[in-house]
Amino acid sequence: MAKFELKGKYTDGTDWTAGTFDVPTSLPNYVSFEKPTTVDVSMDGSEVTYSGVAEFESGGAIESGEYHEVKESPLLFISMGLTGNASTGNYFNFSTANFNRTPHIREKCFFITRQSVDNSVVAWTGMCTEIAGSTVRFQCLIVQNISGQKYQHNICMKTDGAYAISFQVVSDVASKYITISQLKDLFSELIDYPASGLVLVGTAYKNVWSIKKVTNIMYIQPWEGAASAAYTLANTARITQDTVVKL
Repeated sequence: MAKFELKGKYTDGTDWTAGTFDVPTSLPNYVSFEKPTTVDVSMDGSEVTYSGVAEFESGGAIESGEYHEVKESPLLFISMGLTGNASTGNYFNFSTANFNRTPHIREKCFFITRQSVDNSVVAWTGMCTEIAGSTVRFQCLIVQNISGQKYQHNICMKTDGAYAISFQVVSDVASKYITISQLKDLFSELIDYPASGLVLVGTAYKNVWSIKKVTNIMYIQPWEGAASAAYTLANTARITQDTVVKL
């Protein structure tokens, strides 16, 4: 402790003394934490209690004490399957209702969403860059496509006296296709898909150029320097052989 004296002057210039008082020369209280002997985490993970630390009191006594640390719940994305376009560097807007709590600026989170461009499923990590009311914005840092396993089907179809063709399709179906109706949905309307083989048009066999779907009906399209009449494939047309390759 140190003694101090407070002095001053009246308005007429004479001195006055308020007396002396003691001022501590060091802080009266401080705490030093050592390695705890036990660490207890609450059931919900929101608080941690550290016991067995050394606590120094102003009276000079050293006691074994404890202190508590309140931990915020990890940020979780709770709306799997939302649609958008996640690619490295771009931004994705969410509602705060899509999380277990409101994110913080620069906080990172893990997402699983569906791409609106091709309906594929992606897993990605994003960082919160903006919070505006109930809207939060995340920038995509890394992204990985986690869509289901794909299979390549190498298909041969043959009907004696009519056609013999081969073509390839990719789908998420592992089993072999049996009829053309089972795979029609893999083809877009009015698009020529490469195929090879021969098809009977009129009284002559023509080289096959493609297969095509028009108004949900499959056709074999021949070509010999000019378009020829297409051959209609019935929905019940059977697949002779389907060799499936896991991609």
